[in-house]
Amino acid sequence: MRLRVRWITLSSLLATTVAATMVVVLPSPAGAAAPKAAEPEYYLALGDSLSVGVMPDSSGVNQPTNQGYVDELYTRAKLRYPGLELVKLGCSDETTTSMISGGACKYEGAGSQLQAAEAFLRLHRDSVRLVTIDIGARDVYGCITPGGADTACLLKGLGTVAKNMPVITSRIRFAAGLKPRIIGMNYYNPALAGWIGGKDGQDKAKQSQLIAGLLNAKLAINYGFWGIRVADVATAFRTGEWTPMVPSFIGDLPLNVFMIIAHSWMFSHAPANYHPKDTGYRIIADAYTAQL
Repeated sequence: MRLRVRWITLSSLLATTVAATMVVVLPSPAGAAAPKAAEPEYYLALGDSLSVGVMPDSSGVNQPTNQGYVDELYTRAKLRYPGLELVKLGCSDETTTSMISGGACKYEGAGSQLQAAEAFLRLHRDSVRLVTIDIGARDVYGCITPGGADTACLLKGLGTVAKNMPVITSRIRFAAGLKPRIIGMNYYNPALAGWIGGKDGQDKAKQSQLIAGLLNAKLAINYGFWGIRVADVATAFRTGEWTPMVPSFIGDLPLNVFMIIAHSWMFSHAPANYHPKDTGYRIIADAYTAQL
């Protein structure tokens, strides 16, 4: 049997090598999947008018602003997580009932703020770094009128909060999983401003502390059960401190009353407006920051 020998010249070897090298560096064929870009991390803000930074404008009409506690907290959180993106789903005038069932605001593809939050959390389950919640104040403090607080209305609002909060907290926790830090908040007591209305106002201000304490206790129980931290806004506003007496332009005031007068719109606008001033929102942001 004859053996046939093929001679490979240097030039043919070089040509083969170059061709092989060219194959390596050619771009991928059209339609090939490009590497997936890393998803940013998110801060999801949920809640009522406090979460959208509502304050009255010059005519006394409440308007959302970029001076709320969410905006301040986001600025601080970005120092720790530079790629953090803020997503606001909060809704002015939201109650615990409307947060579950909808009505106060409209959300594309969802019937309520809670449904929108669940959808976002599931879609970005591994990318949500922080969730904040404030809800329940409208149920209770919506009972405050220029003539004072309606006790029957306050008690009814407490019952509604007790019924609805387990639904809200459980659904948020199940949608979010265990990765993100979730922080709720308790509340300052705007009804303390009634103190300036004389003896009757002072009696109602003291009575309102019982309602405020019950509201904050219900919130703490529900948040704590689901491993949600609580920003202690009540303490930050010195809500339970009737002493010392603090000099002000309307006379000496208990410390807790002074804090409400100084850092909310309860005295500055008629009718009474329980939203914080920018200084009050910073106090709330401080309480949240302590839980970061």
